[in-house]
Amino acid sequence: MKRISKQVKAIADAHIEAKMIGRWIGQDVKNEEELLQSLLIGCTYKQLLDLVEVNYVTITSQMLISVGYVPDSYRAQVYKGFKETLKDYNL
Repeated sequence: MKRISKQVKAIADAHIEAKMIGRWIGQDVKNEEELLQSLLIGCTYKQLLDLVEVNYVTITSQMLISVGYVPDSYRAQVYKGFKETLKDYNL
């Protein structure tokens, strides 16, 4: 299994940080290419993290982060989710 790239890790970390502080920095996008470019410059989208959480993060980890604690398992599951979600874009 390939390791997570630095770009995907940075995107995932930005989304985890945005969730912790409750501040989402996004812009309107019209297509996948614009979304990818905005992610690369540091934009964060609650809907994207919600999608990753639903598909890759356990309920226990979701509950822990909701009270302000970021367990290593949550971070690993989010990394895996972003890696799988962005795998077709060669990041």
